[in-house]
Amino acid sequence: MKFNKNIVVINSVLLFFQIFISVIGTDIFNTSVPFLNYYFDVIVLFAFLSFLISLCSPRIMIKELLFIICWFIVAVITFVTSQDLLVLANFLMIISVRVLTIPRVIKIVFWANLVSLIFSFAMYNLGWIRDNTNGTITKHSLGLSHPNQLGAVLLVIILCSIYLFIHGSTQQKLLLTVLVVVLYLLLIYSGSRGALISAILSNFVLIIFYLKPKTLFLICLLVGVFFLIFSLYSTGSSVYQSGSLLNKLDGIFTNRIRMNNYFMSNYGVKALGQRIVYSGGSDFMYHYDYAYLDNGYLRNLINFGLLYSILFYTYYILIIKKIKELQMYSLFVVIIPLLIYGFIEEGFTSFLINMTLLFTSILFISNQRNGVNS
Repeated sequence: MKFNKNIVVINSVLLFFQIFISVIGTDIFNTSVPFLNYYFDVIVLFAFLSFLISLCSPRIMIKELLFIICWFIVAVITFVTSQDLLVLANFLMIISVRVLTIPRVIKIVFWANLVSLIFSFAMYNLGWIRDNTNGTITKHSLGLSHPNQLGAVLLVIILCSIYLFIHGSTQQKLLLTVLVVVLYLLLIYSGSRGALISAILSNFVLIIFYLKPKTLFLICLLVGVFFLIFSLYSTGSSVYQSGSLLNKLDGIFTNRIRMNNYFMSNYGVKALGQRIVYSGGSDFMYHYDYAYLDNGYLRNLINFGLLYSILFYTYYILIIKKIKELQMYSLFVVIIPLLIYGFIEEGFTSFLINMTLLFTSILFISNQRNGVNS
């Protein structure tokens, strides 16, 4: 299916600014900037505009219409029960980006994150925004809202760089290699362990791609299933037993595992999702209130419910199967690290970090190309 060039260009620009705003909108400015309180509302507005524009195609296929209706029903129901705008934003963008080929999406995600990162660093050096060390001496945000947000942005750029490296010219490969080395140094400095682990493992996926690319389909499925099941296992009460596997993991991942148990025990999984109010913490972790669920798999289940999760992962499986059919194996270098990242960080649930949710076009555009010139 082909889309009007103007539709493609406008939606490309809107996607770029959504990602840019998602980074700049949460930067820690030294003086109050009131309108930044509504940055996510602007992102949803842009998503809605993209959605409307994407519907201006000469013909919508039956399977495309069913796809849109299915996502619409589930997203609206989930939004009503969870009161979380993210499900609407995801729905709107999953539908909107079907007009953009995957190589184009990856280039937009790459440049949007790189430009917003450079812009944030510039504001940081000018003293307009400040570093967030998250109360430690080993973590740094360099102006972004949190060290883990810096880690997420760096991870996304690294994954895009690896994909572009695979399909790039010799000169492009050299430039991307230098860029990735710098990004890894920044990632280490950020102290974001989840992003660093995922980024390091992406190199092993890259090696497998060059050696046995066809095996990546099975590896991708196994990784996804493993981390979904292990996420459920991680909600067990053994996290409080000294020396247990979950207790050790809890120490490595700074109390994230016991948060899994806390939210599953207190909220459970509802069919249609539920409203959960997250806060800075919980008494059994720190001396101040803290209660936040970082695991992306569990956040889908507990916050957004069983119905949304089934649709979310069905969508994932359809994309993975289509990648295998079209032999676009280089995309697994992006997808597999994000599946790993989902065990540690909630960014997995959002299209702003999890770019796999922006691969919809592979289901509808027949002339996808596994390169970067689309």
